[in-house]
Amino acid sequence: MLVECYDPKADQWNILQTPILEGRSGPGCAVLDESIFLMGGYSWSMGAYKSSTICYSPEKATWTELEGEVAEPLAGPACSTIILPACLPFNK
Repeated sequence: MLVECYDPKADQWNILQTPILEGRSGPGCAVLDESIFLMGGYSWSMGAYKSSTICYSPEKATWTELEGEVAEPLAGPACSTIILPACLPFNK
């Protein structure tokens, strides 16, 4: 399955050279450290919601399924990236 990715520097959409591991509809999406993360979504081929997270590395042009899963399979989650300051007690 093909995936398109927007390149803001070139102001254009490009088709990724590496197909996604498995198509999913409505996943949550976030970007961190040049990697693209997709969480959950609906698998039409399996007829089920996903609880896994996959990561695309543009540098390596590879998809990787991450270890662990969310507690409940889901589609349409809101995702964001938050960089926490080092001064917070749990971030030391």
